[in-house]
Amino acid sequence: MNEIWELKVTDGSEPVSLQTAKDWLRVTSEDDDTIISDLITVARKKIERYATRSLVNKTIVLTGLIEEYFLLPYSPINAVSQVRVLQGQDTGTGENDWETLDADEYQLVGYFQKHFKPSYWGTYEITYTTLGDTDNGLLTDLKRVLLWLYENRGDDSDSMPMELMSNAKYLKDLSYL
Repeated sequence: MNEIWELKVTDGSEPVSLQTAKDWLRVTSEDDDTIISDLITVARKKIERYATRSLVNKTIVLTGLIEEYFLLPYSPINAVSQVRVLQGQDTGTGENDWETLDADEYQLVGYFQKHFKPSYWGTYEITYTTLGDTDNGLLTDLKRVLLWLYENRGDDSDSMPMELMSNAKYLKDLSYL
């Protein structure tokens, strides 16, 4: 059984600019610029979670117990820069003792989506980068979600109609997120 304990994500710049969002929302004043900028991020993250696709370049550090094939969250994956396995703790400092693995000590399977296959079960820390998926359908879904969030500020976003993500629906996969 695989289990994610920690997922640190550093996002790149948003795929939809403030001006593009304002044009889509038909907003001409600067009064809501901060709100719209925040909602762009919220809308993007909703699409990413739903479609298991990264819409921006990301650096990800995933830590967890991995025993078998494991779908790495967010695709498309650009490169895996480091894989470490926990060896124990330093008795003097209490710090984790990690061993960096060579590329021949694990497998990455898949083209667009990558599955990580460990040579043996253990606690792994996998550092990788993604490329932003700039599919026009996903970006349209992002703007639809943005519009709903903007018009329904203060409402529970769980009540958002899933039809707003009609393009992302076709890309949706099982996810470990």
